[in-house]
Amino acid sequence: MKNFTDLPTEEFSHSKLQKLYDECLETESSDSTDPLISLILKAKKLSKKEKNAAIRKLTSLTDNSEPVLTECEKYVGSYFYRAKGNNYLFYDSSRKQFDIMDRKTLIETYLNFFPVRKQGKAELNEMKKWFLSVNDSNNGLYRVQCDPNLPFIKNGVLNTFTGSGHPLKDYKKYDEKTKEGVETWLTFIKEVICANDATNYEFMLNYLACICQYKQTGVIMYLKAIEGTGKSTFCDFIYKYLLRNDQLVLKAPKELLTNGYTMSLMGKSIAYFEELPSHSKSQAENVKTTLNDLATSPERTYNEKYVKSVNNVKNFVNIMITTNFDTLNDNGRRFYRCDVSTHREQDHKYFKNLKEVCYNFQVGEALFNLLRVRDVSKFHGQDKKWYTQNKIDFIHKKLGPLYVFLKHEYILSKKSVAKVKKFGFYKEFKQWMEFYNSHDFVDEMRFVPDRKVFYKQLEELGIQSYASGGNNWFKNINYKDLEKKFNLKKWIHADDYDIHNELYVKEDNKVGNKIYTDAGMIRNLKEGNEGLQSKVDNLKRELKDLKKKLKLVETERNNLYRGKPAHSKELFAGIAAAVNREIVEEGTTSEDSDAEQECKKKKTKVFRKKTKSKKAKKNKTNYLDDVSISFN
Repeated sequence: MKNFTDLPTEEFSHSKLQKLYDECLETESSDSTDPLISLILKAKKLSKKEKNAAIRKLTSLTDNSEPVLTECEKYVGSYFYRAKGNNYLFYDSSRKQFDIMDRKTLIETYLNFFPVRKQGKAELNEMKKWFLSVNDSNNGLYRVQCDPNLPFIKNGVLNTFTGSGHPLKDYKKYDEKTKEGVETWLTFIKEVICANDATNYEFMLNYLACICQYKQTGVIMYLKAIEGTGKSTFCDFIYKYLLRNDQLVLKAPKELLTNGYTMSLMGKSIAYFEELPSHSKSQAENVKTTLNDLATSPERTYNEKYVKSVNNVKNFVNIMITTNFDTLNDNGRRFYRCDVSTHREQDHKYFKNLKEVCYNFQVGEALFNLLRVRDVSKFHGQDKKWYTQNKIDFIHKKLGPLYVFLKHEYILSKKSVAKVKKFGFYKEFKQWMEFYNSHDFVDEMRFVPDRKVFYKQLEELGIQSYASGGNNWFKNINYKDLEKKFNLKKWIHADDYDIHNELYVKEDNKVGNKIYTDAGMIRNLKEGNEGLQSKVDNLKRELKDLKKKLKLVETERNNLYRGKPAHSKELFAGIAAAVNREIVEEGTTSEDSDAEQECKKKKTKVFRKKTKSKKAKKNKTNYLDDVSISFN
């Protein structure tokens, strides 16, 4: 077993390796004076490889001295390690981190620059050859892990977690100035990040304590607020001063969530993203899936380009997102939406003073040690008691159409669902949603799901159907039972009562007898019928005028039969001509073709000509027959 204290503190140096290699060559040269070694070197039947192996064996047996390249091997072996899956690890002592790479990258970056031995015109890189072929206890095949509770190397497992950037210290031992800086920073968190809410502040302390104790909270911290309110100030302090070591914190690139290369997250206690871009619907779903997996999986597989995957590695990363715009439409329990206060917006004097007091390593170290010992054994980040007002508002905004229907039509109306046919209940739901979406105050249209989704969502609420009499039915549903479930899920919002009053008009306010009329539906029907009603009124007026004209014609015709004076004939003829003229004009519409209109004009001319050529001598009967034909 090896501990992290066995890791080198100085950076890897090719010049130092060259110096050790030269010393090894001198040792090899002096050892060649030994008579046995000389005999081995002169043996013609032995290959060079066999000679070197014999010399190493002889040296170890005679005086218990180390092999010729032992010092070089120790030096290289303290920085380079072989892992399963043909991966290699290099320890960067300046960053106190392990870099994982493939064989090709290792050779091109390091091994090709190892010292070489000249043999005539050729050069032999013995160190490179040795490292790639060695399989001893120090540089064997290790399984990679990253766990704060494990030693460096034990039982074939190499732990890449190298610890915190802060020394462990009792918080009480810090001076008053440092403690004052810690209190100033905690006041900023409560006042700005938690909007002076005690419950939110307790959550934030537990969340930061889990980060300092390398524990996974299971939630994604989502800080959405307008620019200049202090989101970046909060994150920068965590990155630069609270955890200090970039091994524990990653300011993650946005591409990490879409390209699948997550190796940089291995061993991180927190990773935060700034201003996630907008994605298509399918990409957004993939991003949310990746975020949820990172925030909740106890173990995961890490991938990187040109490097084989590292499997079953402990995951304790916590995700934080800062944004000015809401790009993730997710109201799941894994998203914690902070109530960031805006009362310090663009308050440059306040933030300047905050940075002068708190932005230093001493305050960061003291806060780290304060949070490191905080008891978080009973903290569960996804508990609904931590729901912020911002979270509840977002749930209300994104609530599905079925739940909106049940909430307004039954729960807030204090009306239970009577026994109803399964399909009939779905039809009622569709009609109600059309009524709901027709209102101007609806901030977002709710689209009606198909029947299968509708029935499944009802089953998830515990509303089961049963078969009876050849039909499927829903049993009676008490609105109080629904109300308990909705309150538990935070689905009833304070604004719902105002919306409900807009949707329904109360007609009778008697106690225990609340009658609601669907005034909105009636109003919509009236508005839809206004166009038809105006057309009907116009037709009625036209019909009334035609009836008057017809009555007048009938009266004159009867007068002619009874032998009235001749001026009645002239009057009747004028009326008949006027009626014929109206009929001809109405018949000549834009819809008639040119040929039809021309034909109608010719017929009218012929008719008028015949009427004028009639002789006054004609008897009354012939005259009436002509008039009748003309009118018809």
